[in-house]
Amino acid sequence: LEQADRFDVVHSHVDVMSLPLARQARVPVLTTFHARLDLPGQYEAVLAFGSAPLVAISQSQRRWHPTANWVATVPHGLPLRSMPFSAEPGEYLAVVGRATPEKGIAEAIEVARASSVPLRIAAKARNASERRYVETYIRPALGTSVEYLGEVGADERDPRLAGARATLMLGAWPEPFGLVAIESLATGTPVIARRAGALAEIIEHGVDGYLVDDLGEARLAVDLVADDDPDRRRADEALRLEPDSVPLLLSKARALAAMKNANGTLETYRRVLARDPGNEVALRESAHVLASQARWRECLDVVEVLLRRRPNDVRSLELKGDVLTSLGRRKLMAHFGLEA
Repeated sequence: LEQADRFDVVHSHVDVMSLPLARQARVPVLTTFHARLDLPGQYEAVLAFGSAPLVAISQSQRRWHPTANWVATVPHGLPLRSMPFSAEPGEYLAVVGRATPEKGIAEAIEVARASSVPLRIAAKARNASERRYVETYIRPALGTSVEYLGEVGADERDPRLAGARATLMLGAWPEPFGLVAIESLATGTPVIARRAGALAEIIEHGVDGYLVDDLGEARLAVDLVADDDPDRRRADEALRLEPDSVPLLLSKARALAAMKNANGTLETYRRVLARDPGNEVALRESAHVLASQARWRECLDVVEVLLRRRPNDVRSLELKGDVLTSLGRRKLMAHFGLEA
């Protein structure tokens, strides 16, 4: 408070502890929360200081206080270029977090054993309860298929994530965000997570991981991730961090086209055109996708845009001819009562 006049705005990251001080400050104080807001003490504090401007790190974090003064939701990010990447699925499962029940380590051990896939556990155990958890649940499971690495830094953690078949996040605790999830996806490794908290906002089920409701579903997901595409996961995570990037959107559209996902491809090209209306790649590829679906009038509209830009472009003229032929054939068949 004594130094507040030095600033135009104070951005606090100490959760509810800053709220009483914010009311006394002579400059605006913006508070970003990083913890759960449903727990005793946290819940009441947000209610008591309901007029304070707040920022959440996920939609899930906001849901217990829908009438609070939320000014934004800003998810965590990370420097993608510094993350290691592996295009090959690994031979083990990974768990990263604190040695506590809410992180689902005991559940991960059960799933790994049932799936006959080795498990690597990187978990910090600093206080007494965390050390007890290690002795009760982790150490008895150690052997050829379960390895406990203890607490590791990013230099060791990230390559371990990149080398895994999947990262398991099976705790029932509703994560306010779930930083481990985006770290894993950035390395190309899918995440198998309990459908709890903000993880459902990060993981797209069946695309960059799986959201599960019990350990039986988790075991199935372990079998399925071996066939997933890590390059697509890396692209999806990059796009999540830079949602307006035209090159990343084009990459995603090509990946969706390779998967024969026509609707997803068209929607992604529309996002490109919303940012770059004259993008010829997006226009041309959209026209081809529409033609493949026999959506001739929509296709013709796109081709006309291309021809306005390049009136003598041979490929566009040929495509227009094909479209007009198909429209004429459809009209003729309709005239005689035949099915197209």
